[in-house]
Amino acid sequence: MRNATRCLLSLFLVSALMPHGMAQAATGQVPTTTPKTATAATFVLEAGDVKIADLIDRAAAFLQWNILVNPQELANSGMGPGIFRLQQRVETNAQGCHELLASLLCANGFALTNLDEGKHLYEVVSMNGPRSREITSRAPHRSAEEVLARPELRMAVITVVQLQHINATIATNALRPFFASTGTPGGSSLTLGNVGNNTGMLLSGMQDQVANAIRMLRLVDTPPAVPPAQGLADQIEALQDRIARLEKALEKMTEKK
Repeated sequence: MRNATRCLLSLFLVSALMPHGMAQAATGQVPTTTPKTATAATFVLEAGDVKIADLIDRAAAFLQWNILVNPQELANSGMGPGIFRLQQRVETNAQGCHELLASLLCANGFALTNLDEGKHLYEVVSMNGPRSREITSRAPHRSAEEVLARPELRMAVITVVQLQHINATIATNALRPFFASTGTPGGSSLTLGNVGNNTGMLLSGMQDQVANAIRMLRLVDTPPAVPPAQGLADQIEALQDRIARLEKALEKMTEKK
């Protein structure tokens, strides 16, 4: 009797001190919950034919986003049957998946647009369809630094660049010919403008194009070149020489009178 009591007491103490899962295993009980499997950190597209609808669904599942797709939008792309081919396997992380999705959609006549970025809600819109203007109207505002931080992302954005040394109106007119033929009329073209003063320049378009324009502006937005000290000294010496010759000429004119 005592031995039986000791065995029961020992079993009670062991089960009380052991972790919950181990105690269940020791008593023969099966856990009622199973651990969640870890989400893969790498997005992979295998080589071969890829359907655009499948790409969107796979990217949405990987990024844990909701991406709305209207079948009519897929039909309005004018880019064929909605299938493209990859020659090589693509493997990337979450940020790369976002950029890859946006780039492949653009290459096939679509744009990834924001519906509610905070809630990870997006929509795919055809750049050649009747709703193409929504691509630009949904463009979020980004600072120049935020645009330059992701220069490969092909989603519509709008930003204002503050110039320090060049006139914004002149810069807008000078740069417009370089970007006038960039993109398509459906919503991926780069738009340049000013905001009513000589320092603020407005840029709107796909983020990769806007990033290129910002880089170009920063290359030319520099202070005017200062003449070398030696060159300035030569100019002063030449000016003094001209003044001396003029004074002599005036003296001769005075003597003749």
